[in-house]
Amino acid sequence: MSFHEFHFNRADLSKPRPFGISAYMRIKNEEQFVRLAIESHLPFYDEIIAVYNNCTDDTEAILLDLQQQHPNKIKVFYYLPKVHPLGSPEFAAMTDPDDVHGFASQSNFAISKCSYSIAVKLDADHLALPHKLAPAIARIRAEFAAGADKIFLFSGLNVMRNERGELGMKATPEPFSGNGDIYYHRINQNSFFVNHEKYEHFNQKYRYGVPAEYIGVLYIHLKNLKKDFAAPSENFMPFKEFATEVHIATIAKTLKPTRRLRLALYKNKTYFALMYRLTGKYPGIRTYRLTGLYQDLAGLDFEWVAGALATASNKTV
Repeated sequence: MSFHEFHFNRADLSKPRPFGISAYMRIKNEEQFVRLAIESHLPFYDEIIAVYNNCTDDTEAILLDLQQQHPNKIKVFYYLPKVHPLGSPEFAAMTDPDDVHGFASQSNFAISKCSYSIAVKLDADHLALPHKLAPAIARIRAEFAAGADKIFLFSGLNVMRNERGELGMKATPEPFSGNGDIYYHRINQNSFFVNHEKYEHFNQKYRYGVPAEYIGVLYIHLKNLKKDFAAPSENFMPFKEFATEVHIATIAKTLKPTRRLRLALYKNKTYFALMYRLTGKYPGIRTYRLTGLYQDLAGLDFEWVAGALATASNKTV
């Protein structure tokens, strides 16, 4: 097969798009949380593009059901070429950077289907935090509407269950999901993915060619709760114990000395403003986000998270 319709044409990224936010998803066998991920983010975006590949569970039925319920906001596409798993021998053996069997090609296909001028990658195991996402989206829309040329980085928090099934946090070494690989960005001729030997990444010319600002923890990461994923119970910590200044200080103490020094400096607003003025760059996400972690946790209703998960588990196709 030629799979002509699935070949990525960079020119598709240059066409004019109305102002708005499109979320794009690359999905395979995500029946457990994909409905929750889409429904929790849908109020904040103008559309969600769901591209699925080689699913053997109920993912397809769930996506088509959601599309039927929200025909103006959810668009579902079946990516026909089988995508080789990242890190697999088949993936490593690819020689064509635009091979349709690469994960980057599925990602680029998804971006090309976005109708609006701003895009963000959305994974099928992300639960939106409305109290954090709402103000972030308001700011993102305002800055992009005013002509900002930048990307907005954000992170999530890893949750897990202990051996008794209780919901809590992944305590160590750091609780975060999203280490600089998820962000809001403009769609243009440089906003595409590239295959590498063991992974795919966003075009670095674009990723590092514009300012990148971190805007906080915006979602709960559900990977450790998946049926086929066994998280080590020794990393478990009840949320009330985790969401304290004492524990956050403990996390900071586990950092390497150079990162501890940077963290102390980043907390100084004068230093932060001076360095940005001198370099034109925002600090690295892995360290800087710890400066606002307590504030991010302060408004998080963990009982709401547990309720959302319970409701999701009771929903059928």
